[in-house]
Amino acid sequence: MIKDESFKRDESKIWLRRANNDLATAEYNFEGDKYDATIFYAHKAAEKALMALIVKKSEKPEHIFDFTRIAKSLESHEEVLKLFAVIDLAYTISKHHHKEKEISREECHEAIKASAEILMWIKKHVE
Repeated sequence: MIKDESFKRDESKIWLRRANNDLATAEYNFEGDKYDATIFYAHKAAEKALMALIVKKSEKPEHIFDFTRIAKSLESHEEVLKLFAVIDLAYTISKHHHKEKEISREECHEAIKASAEILMWIKKHVE
């Protein structure tokens, strides 16, 4: 079944709204010095924003495991690919709880900033 454009646009907007909510949650956790939660929600915000773009551009959305690969397949701008790399790195450090490296406030700030920029870029391409 092929989805019509209005359905794709509506579904994309739902994903963007969810992404914005997760970004707000990341910012809230950042203010409370909850860095693992900050990274988790910044990552989720970027993931959901990317899902909005995937839904808009394809018939069958795929699961997101590698932001950079999927963003490249959607012909994302080079700067957006760099932002996804920032999010991926911070998430990997946070997720695997590297013994030698705790996630820093600055890394959290960069992840939030990258996630917000991704959302803005994707919003322009979805609406």
